[in-house]
Amino acid sequence: MINGEFRDQLIISVRTSRHGEWAGKIAIKILKGLGTGGGHEKAAGGRVLLASLSIEERRQKTAKIINRFLKTLGVGNEKPKPLAVLPA
Repeated sequence: MINGEFRDQLIISVRTSRHGEWAGKIAIKILKGLGTGGGHEKAAGGRVLLASLSIEERRQKTAKIINRFLKTLGVGNEKPKPLAVLPA
């Protein structure tokens, strides 16, 4: 999964090559109650509206989605690593 903010939305993209894992089902599961998502077997995406949230609330919501993603894949104890870090 990769995610980023664009125009007051958190956008996520999910890709998988795992047999039996559906990217669309993963996107729906990790965004349940937070935003919308969907897709197909190998590719999916979704979004969460952030316009009314503070910076801290945005960070918390993003962390929740990442934790749900890791838990869904059965690696909930792993610590996520960013591909790039932007200045705060």
